[in-house]
Amino acid sequence: HYHGIFSDQRTSVRAQSLGNSVITLDGVGQLIYNPASIGPGTEKADVHLNYLNQHPFEGPSHYPFLGVSYRITPNLSAAVSYFSWISKSEVWRSVVGGDNFDRDGTRSQEMATVGVSYEVIENLHVGVSGNFLRDKAVKGVVTNSDFLITLGAIYDKPVELIRSEWATSQKIRVAGSFINLLLNNKTEQTLENSISTRELPVHARVGGAYSLSIPVNVKLGEGTAYFRNTRSDVDLSLHLHIKRSLDGPDPVLDPVDNGLGFGIESIFKERISLQIGYFSETRAEESEGSSVIFGTNDKKSGFTWGLGTTVPVDNLFEADIPFTVDVYLTFSKMMNELDDRRRHPDAFGDDKRQFGLGINLKWN
Repeated sequence: HYHGIFSDQRTSVRAQSLGNSVITLDGVGQLIYNPASIGPGTEKADVHLNYLNQHPFEGPSHYPFLGVSYRITPNLSAAVSYFSWISKSEVWRSVVGGDNFDRDGTRSQEMATVGVSYEVIENLHVGVSGNFLRDKAVKGVVTNSDFLITLGAIYDKPVELIRSEWATSQKIRVAGSFINLLLNNKTEQTLENSISTRELPVHARVGGAYSLSIPVNVKLGEGTAYFRNTRSDVDLSLHLHIKRSLDGPDPVLDPVDNGLGFGIESIFKERISLQIGYFSETRAEESEGSSVIFGTNDKKSGFTWGLGTTVPVDNLFEADIPFTVDVYLTFSKMMNELDDRRRHPDAFGDDKRQFGLGINLKWN
């Protein structure tokens, strides 16, 4: 349950473009997956707005996100966020307790999150968050609401894996998170006199990243306000992560959405970035002799990519403006999710191009 929040599109275009590397990046955009993500860095405040769209079979779908974090002390940060999935399907009905209900054109899921992160020792950030969830299986009607706790950690360490003058500022990062720490894996969905027992997600993630800078002497953009006071370097980072879905006590269903992903990001002169990645996730598969026929693949996978830029507003406006703006875009194709062996209505399709826009405002 809450697949729109946890299994479809992400709260960060940048993370999704890096093969869903949602636990190894900084910033409030990763708050719901790893609350420790708001700890690293020196920014006083971070505002993240994100939008992604598309769903292979749920009709026009929208995934808006807004998050705000604030550094209270050098070691302590706090954040709040709101994320939702809105499906504008005119075809589907919602099934509760075996009964079909007209959605009135809309179904939605939403999550409000409050989190804190603390640097317990140098470069080790530990975060915890409370996540308030609501599902509206029918437009305007709350059919179930739930509360989950997430625990996460990030640890950075300077290294020198490559001994060369062409590899500087090397660093490794280890990250992990656990969504639904109390293993509360059931919820009751109710509508009128109908009741269904649904499964809540219990997700464990571990990941790592390696980053370095390569000094280059490229004159492109030199002398312009956009590239003023930037290092003439190319910054590279490699991100790897594993996602594991766990049972919890007395599970309703067998856990299935176990994923593996990686991503590579290159940043040119601290301004222009390119993200590419790959993600693969095991899904429910049809068992031999079962009367249930699934319309999706038993493995959801695909390549991801995106572009980004850091806008130095102080340079462009020749003023003392204490923040920068990061903008990320993607038009990548959706991951393959539908089973081609099954006939689907023309409205279904996972070959669509997504539109994603992420905007970060960071106060220094």
